[in-house]
Amino acid sequence: KWVKWVNTKISIKDQKADSPLLTDLERKAIIDNAPTLRDRVIFQILNENPTRPRDILNLTRGDVCPDEYGYIIKLHSKTKAGFRDVRLIHTVPDLRMYLIHHKDNSPEAPLFYAHNNLTNNTPLKYNGLLKALATAVAKAGIKRRITLYDFRRTVTVEYLRDPRYSDKEVQVMGGWSDFSTMMNVYGKVTSQMAADKKLEVNNLKK
Repeated sequence: KWVKWVNTKISIKDQKADSPLLTDLERKAIIDNAPTLRDRVIFQILNENPTRPRDILNLTRGDVCPDEYGYIIKLHSKTKAGFRDVRLIHTVPDLRMYLIHHKDNSPEAPLFYAHNNLTNNTPLKYNGLLKALATAVAKAGIKRRITLYDFRRTVTVEYLRDPRYSDKEVQVMGGWSDFSTMMNVYGKVTSQMAADKKLEVNNLKK
């Protein structure tokens, strides 16, 4: 069953501050209500990295590199940013379980398949991921409009607000080719949060 408030078309407007960021409870509910382990892994990746959903869908089995800390995935963007290594931490347990059941360990095999059918090697497409999001949102009881890019917006803003990460590091993690592009999309969100924070500090807004 399709859910009307899950957006199927993404434009640059959808990445701007024209809708509330996802709350921690909404993000957890979407992950916990993912239709399959495959979808849960994807939502987990989106929830801990400011990643484009399409970059995740382009991953192959060979792009997942285990190390002593868990996994690094090699993402490739069509922007000038090109390839980048992304560290996974919170996703590791689910990804490890998913890889145990992955049907093709050849490096060129898609990491995420469209179906569980062993004879179907079709990679998961964007619309398929949207349907998985729609199902998770409906099961979670979330009644407002949600897009896949809401994860990217929310996580980007979290990293930009965290003094432990430089703006340059956030730019690299998100795969932006230049700093100005990132700030044109997300700077408005963080500046509004700063303005609201000043009201809170002065007991004018809770």
